[in-house]
Amino acid sequence: MRWIALTLSISCCLLFANHAYCKWIQTDLGHNVNINALGVSGSAIFVGTDTYGMFLSTNNGISWVKTGFPARTVTTFVVNDNNIFASTDSGVYLSINNGASWTPVNNWLTNEPILAFAVSNNNYFAATRSQVFLYGASWTAMNFSSTDDTIASLAVNGDNILVGTDDTNHMGGYGIYLSSDKGGSWIPSKGQPGTKVEALAVSDNKIFAGTAGSGVYVTSNNGASWTYVDAGLPGNFLFVKALAASGKNIVAGTSYGVFLSTNNGASWLNIGLENQMITAVAISGTNIFAGTTGEGVWRESFSELHKGPSPKSTHRNSKDR
Repeated sequence: MRWIALTLSISCCLLFANHAYCKWIQTDLGHNVNINALGVSGSAIFVGTDTYGMFLSTNNGISWVKTGFPARTVTTFVVNDNNIFASTDSGVYLSINNGASWTPVNNWLTNEPILAFAVSNNNYFAATRSQVFLYGASWTAMNFSSTDDTIASLAVNGDNILVGTDDTNHMGGYGIYLSSDKGGSWIPSKGQPGTKVEALAVSDNKIFAGTAGSGVYVTSNNGASWTYVDAGLPGNFLFVKALAASGKNIVAGTSYGVFLSTNNGASWLNIGLENQMITAVAISGTNIFAGTTGEGVWRESFSELHKGPSPKSTHRNSKDR
């Protein structure tokens, strides 16, 4: 079945005009691995899984080594140079040496799990289901609280902080809340992109929002207004689980595979993995990485997208971890 899925993914890239030729390679992380998060620091790629802890690759996923993360489940993490904040169901840990060792940093956090991280300069933010925290010597709760919405994503752009939420209780809540004073006060963002905002990403002065069932939106004024961007995307029912940005390149991990925009969201191209549930995406140099449910991490190169079909399969015979 895995060979069939790979063949279908490549074929789809060749048959439709809004698809690129794709040569996705399944990296050697292993089968039956569920990916919760991806992060990049220089040439290092970090992967957080739900049962095997955290892995690191310094050769574009050709090989992986297990970091010293002290738990089997990594719910989410954020990387900034050599510093990594990572969460589990039992708390938050900090590594200052690229994952070689970890220290618990749960000071003043609630008992709720951390669902999202964000970093701007050297300011680290963490979100539970209903609160946002800023890290200093300890975690300080910011003036945000919601009982109607569950926080699903965070983004920081200068002094502006955006919280993407999921109206899980169907209370008519808002999709995005905005603070323009470093978290002192919050207002619902105008021109709401739906009430289920699963992913946020910053590219230059633009912020992209990926939603559950309403596609992708972009703002160039820090959430004062939003524009629906759908050129090349399969309708406004698209479930967007993950976003990554690097310059004008935006990658969206969705329920219909991976989509790429090379012009800041003006148009999108389907670049494959349609038969995978994409849970995390990252851009590292000229490579795109996609984390999946049950099939580990896949890699594609920008330089390979338009070269045509590969003469042979690029599937790796990787072993279970």
